[in-house]
Amino acid sequence: MLQFVKMLLLCAMGVCFLWLLVKLLKGKALKKVMLWSCLSGVASLFLLGFVGKNVVPTLPINPYTLGTSALLGIPGVILLTLTKILW
Repeated sequence: MLQFVKMLLLCAMGVCFLWLLVKLLKGKALKKVMLWSCLSGVASLFLLGFVGKNVVPTLPINPYTLGTSALLGIPGVILLTLTKILW
C-alpha cells in the first residue's frame, strides 16, 4: 500500500510539473510568469518554515527543497509537505 502512495505522489509531481511547463510555454509573458512562480514558491517555503512549525512538520531549507519550490511554485511546496507527512 505504501508503494502505491509513493508512486501516486510521484505521478502527481510529474503532472504538476508538466502542467506548469505547458502553462509557461503557452503564455505570452513567459519571464514574468516564471519569476512570479519562482518567488511565490520560495516565499511559501520560507513562510511554511516560520509559521508552520506547530502545524505541520518543518521542511529543511536545502538545495533540493529550494529547487523544487522554485521550479514548481506553490504546488511544489504542497507536494514537499505531503511527502514529509507521509514519510
